[in-house]
Amino acid sequence: MNQAEVYKKKIRRETMKISVSLISFYVVYLIVAVASMLIFLAATGKLGILFGYSTGLGGTSIQGVENDILSALPLGWISIVSLFVGSLMLLIVRGKRLYTKDLTKTNNRIDTPDFLKMAGLILGINAAITLVSLLFSLFSESLGNSTGSDAMELFFRDYSGVLYVVLLGPVLEEIIFRGAVLRSLEPFGQNFAIVVSSLLFGLYHLMLFQGVFAFFIGLVLAYCAIRFSIKWAILLHILNNGFATVLSYLGISEVVQYVILAIMLALGLLSLVFGFKKLRQQMKSGKPTELYFAVGIPIVPYYLSPADPRIAPYIASAMTIRAKPYHLAFSSAWLIVVLSLATIITLLMTFVM
Repeated sequence: MNQAEVYKKKIRRETMKISVSLISFYVVYLIVAVASMLIFLAATGKLGILFGYSTGLGGTSIQGVENDILSALPLGWISIVSLFVGSLMLLIVRGKRLYTKDLTKTNNRIDTPDFLKMAGLILGINAAITLVSLLFSLFSESLGNSTGSDAMELFFRDYSGVLYVVLLGPVLEEIIFRGAVLRSLEPFGQNFAIVVSSLLFGLYHLMLFQGVFAFFIGLVLAYCAIRFSIKWAILLHILNNGFATVLSYLGISEVVQYVILAIMLALGLLSLVFGFKKLRQQMKSGKPTELYFAVGIPIVPYYLSPADPRIAPYIASAMTIRAKPYHLAFSSAWLIVVLSLATIITLLMTFVM
């Protein structure tokens, strides 16, 4: 089997492993979440609420019974348990390499300006998506549709919801997407790994605006993990979620809210302008090369030229590979299944439920 066939087979195998693991994650997450809800309702003697939801007895509206169910459940703890158990399926992708390589790998030393630029980009993305979401809410309300946030208010009613959103959620999500998924795809090109892991991270949220925001913030976090280390991506993720949680608790007026969003958007634009040089450098240097796949080492040492006797024998083979990671990955039936299911559920969650 020549080098080109080895490469094609490897990228399809890695894509299949990630896709199957992601499907397994959703299945296990759902099973654990439903089981946890039933066990809690049964243990607290509130299982009758669920019976009322399924039958609609007593003239109670479906929405009212649904709110009763959510009010009776510790949503934060259920989310924590479900995410932790479900994430075990995704961690199988890397196995022990996750602990011996991915979580300890450090490339460049980060400095304060770089960290602030990435934080500013995240704030700007947050502001842009929030403004679009607000416009969508106004449009939806003008059509007579309700866009209330009762579920989120119930989620944050105790410290378990805050613990999940601010700390445990970001840590586990970074380990999964900027650890297992990103590093599994990195051998096929850094930019490819950044984009695909971010796409999967966005679809993982199963809500339209949350998913779009997660995709763009995922690009920043994946860049941070690739260029520096995953620990800084975790910190950025925690700071972002913590900032959003604090704002939600302050109960600020709409005028103040729009002022804060305008400041965040300005910071994001400034960060993009001042950080564009390094982003452009990443876009150029992060592409896969045929030479890499032939030689089989992450980076060809700078002191080895194509004429070097240690490299020259691989040149002819390298030129036959024509690395096309996007084409090969998205030709995987498993990845198509994941993307299709996640997209359908996202549209249902956003526009129907």
